[in-house]
Amino acid sequence: MAAEGLERREQATPKRREEARKKGQVARSRDLSSALIIMASIGALYFLIPGIKSGLTGLMRELFAASGSINLTPNNFHSFMLNITYRSLLFLSPLFALLSVAAVSSNVLQTGFLISAKPVTPDFSKIGLVEGFGKIIRKESLLEFIKIALKIMLVGYVAYIILKGEIPGILETGDLDVNQAIYRFGRVTLRVSLWSGILILIISIFDYAIKRWEFEKSLMMTREEIREEGRETEGDPLIRSRIRSIQRTMARKRMMSELPKADVVITNPTHLAVALLYEPKKMAAPKVIAKGSGILAERIKEMAKEYRIPLVEDKPLAQALYKAVNLGEEIPSNLYKAAAEILAYVYRLKPKNRGIKR
Repeated sequence: MAAEGLERREQATPKRREEARKKGQVARSRDLSSALIIMASIGALYFLIPGIKSGLTGLMRELFAASGSINLTPNNFHSFMLNITYRSLLFLSPLFALLSVAAVSSNVLQTGFLISAKPVTPDFSKIGLVEGFGKIIRKESLLEFIKIALKIMLVGYVAYIILKGEIPGILETGDLDVNQAIYRFGRVTLRVSLWSGILILIISIFDYAIKRWEFEKSLMMTREEIREEGRETEGDPLIRSRIRSIQRTMARKRMMSELPKADVVITNPTHLAVALLYEPKKMAAPKVIAKGSGILAERIKEMAKEYRIPLVEDKPLAQALYKAVNLGEEIPSNLYKAAAEILAYVYRLKPKNRGIKR
């Protein structure tokens, strides 16, 4: 039983998950982020390359046309280069913006919005030649190496298949003009990049699933850890039990101190006792100010006798009040008639001695 309690078989609690998240420990695949960025890059280039090409071509034509009239000196060279750089970046800015959004989104999709400095905080206890060598040859590093090698082989094979089919067209580029040759090479490059990106994305999805499974497994807890967390969160069970006991005692004392105000105590006759108070000017219906079962019911009846509060035996009404009405609450409308009959009987008695201890 002791060994069983030390095995990590229990799912992680919300508190453990939150603590791990604060430390930056989340399920994340770098390969999936890279694959999403690659696919975003291909899509961005496909849609934006005509505009980028047009802008940069216009800039080059402008520079060549003005090359004979540009007078570069050490004083104006800096501003001239800044102007060219600014205009070039202006054409490329949509591409950079889309790639930045893709880079951020690829991480947010996996982990949600998370900022934590813990993963980059230096831990000098982990620095050491033996420990470092151990990390190099550990199982995770070996699996990572196998995964990289597998990706290289698969991507290389896909590129080989595509290029093999494009060899006749590539050989003909010598007979084409520059624009046609660039277009053909660009089309081949796009095909290779697209299919390689799709392949890497599929591999990365599987990689993320494995990372997620490993992360969930690392968070699993023993029963003792769950009990310890419960003690830290809610306090020691013995202390909680003691506090509840004290609270019940105090509540019982408050209830018994209110009992002398009661108009009547309705009994079961032996197991239950419920005390009612009715003040017509303040209450819409009679209120339960004390109730109990067993020994507490006997104590309520004893006090009722001491304070000369009428005791009325009504088993159905006593059970209904005990089950349905909490302390300090008014009785429900379906019990008005039964309670009114009892109170009417009580009010016909001489009231002057009620609530006065013998």
